[in-house]
Amino acid sequence: MNLLGVVWALHLSPHVMLGQPPAAPAQTSVLLQNGGFEAVHETTPGPDGLVGNWRLGDPPQVPDHWNVNSAYPGRLDISQDKPHSGQRFIRILAPAKGTPHLYQMCAGLQAGKWYRVSAWARGGALAVSFYEYFQDGHIGGQGVAQLTAGSADWRQVSGFYCPLGPGYVQSALALSVNPGQTTEVDDVTLEPLDLPELPATAPDIIFENSALRLRLGANGTVKEFRAKPSGQDYAPGAPVPILSATRRNIETPLHSISATPSGASSLLQARFLDPDV
Repeated sequence: MNLLGVVWALHLSPHVMLGQPPAAPAQTSVLLQNGGFEAVHETTPGPDGLVGNWRLGDPPQVPDHWNVNSAYPGRLDISQDKPHSGQRFIRILAPAKGTPHLYQMCAGLQAGKWYRVSAWARGGALAVSFYEYFQDGHIGGQGVAQLTAGSADWRQVSGFYCPLGPGYVQSALALSVNPGQTTEVDDVTLEPLDLPELPATAPDIIFENSALRLRLGANGTVKEFRAKPSGQDYAPGAPVPILSATRRNIETPLHSISATPSGASSLLQARFLDPDV
């Protein structure tokens, strides 16, 4: 039985209320530039006809502030054929055995802060992820959103991102396309979420019976999962949320939980980051 199954086995109230979101996204910032790909510049391919191992369209153009990843090459075209908005969009063509990455370094992201990222895609599948750079030189990453199936019409993909880890320095947003597919992308945005801080004095939520003691932090993470007969605490070392919600195949993080009396039991109220949950 998984952790959530064990929780329900404690005879907790089965009433879970999905509350209103704690806040709406803040105003669009300059964390990401030229997300609509309207500004482009022409470049000169090498003798092999490539730029950073990528093949470009005719003329050979690259959107301003964006970079092709030479380790994950493909083909990049700038097109004006029915964009989602504005006058231009990009088209990424993946080789049969490769996943091309187009990325942009993001300035101003803060560790521990939440951001919402979205993009519009047409054609093939699309994945949105982040490269993460740390003071000790290692590079990590997080996948935050994806469209797993293509569409002839523009579709929005969105997700949530929170840079974490000791020594975090900077992130880059990356767009990638599955092998052998062609995907058009427009209107990429990255916005901070203006979330209220959880009070330092917010109480933990404790459920227990003769076999188990479960302690949850106000942010919904498991702080204690102790078997009373042995006294051993099985809580994971890393923060793990007790609940999750998935909408349109995208998991939205849990922001906070609270418990209020409801008759003979407690009502557990969960708030998620997605305003539509």
